[in-house]
Amino acid sequence: MCFSDYSIPDQYLNFMHNSQVLKYFRMYNKDFNLLKYIQFKATLYSVKKRPDFSCSGQWEVVTECKGKKKVNVFEGVMVCIGHHTNAHLPLESFPGIEKFKGQYFHS
Repeated sequence: MCFSDYSIPDQYLNFMHNSQVLKYFRMYNKDFNLLKYIQFKATLYSVKKRPDFSCSGQWEVVTECKGKKKVNVFEGVMVCIGHHTNAHLPLESFPGIEKFKGQYFHS
């Protein structure tokens, strides 16, 4: 699961504990100085292709952070949804789940 340009340290296990995954992400961030490009705790309103997308490949992204809404144009978009911290349980995809008496969990 490593990035192609950044190997996981040899001492890490093949199936890393989440604390090691977090350390790996933090090392990557530090070594490539990425924090200045990341906006945390923002509300995403829209991501859409610009009218000239077929030529430019650009996306228009509308966000709000600390009460301030802004529009940015990017050449790429990465979706980071908290996969490693928050369980994703798409229960709406399972009709009748509200009647299910058994246990379900994120795996």
